[in-house]
Amino acid sequence: MVDQATGMKSGERYRVENMERAHQFSGFFQDGKYYLGPELLTAVGWLEGTRFIYDSLDAEGEPVFPDKEAGTVEGLTLNLVDGTALELSLVAADEIIAPFDHCSTGKEQQAPSSGFL
Repeated sequence: MVDQATGMKSGERYRVENMERAHQFSGFFQDGKYYLGPELLTAVGWLEGTRFIYDSLDAEGEPVFPDKEAGTVEGLTLNLVDGTALELSLVAADEIIAPFDHCSTGKEQQAPSSGFL
């Protein structure tokens, strides 16, 4: 269940605005979990109440965030531990790419037909 204080609703996707200020957060939140993209079915972050837990490594392989806590989400604002405040916006349904849509990669054309499609 998504904490009401986050401003998010179950079943909806929210992305971080101002990507030039937070290039490491190019994915989206949905149902208390954070995904890097619709094709990635495994969450790389999650919410514990309003706390945003996310692990990222710097160029030397060291964790970027202390104890994996990147910040908090309250009122559709992601407040990073460094003080940066980033707005979250609802992703419109027509902007969502289906997780199993492989048409843009052309991979389905390269794989041998199994007869199940």
